[in-house]
Amino acid sequence: MRRFYYDTCVYDPVVMKTLIERIGADRFVLGSDFPVGELDPAGFVRNLPGISDEDYRLISGDNAAKILQG
Repeated sequence: MRRFYYDTCVYDPVVMKTLIERIGADRFVLGSDFPVGELDPAGFVRNLPGISDEDYRLISGDNAAKILQG
């Protein structure tokens, strides 16, 4: 599972927090599934129980930037 990247479109904060704990925040990128997904995808991640500022930064942009830079 650590060889892949995942998005945050799971729609359940408990599931998302568990995935971060098991896989690592460095393997997730912000997903929206627009127009049917979360109305506030960044807010969904920001409001996960116990998420650190560092994990939020990774998921909300730093991981995507790293992937795109190659």
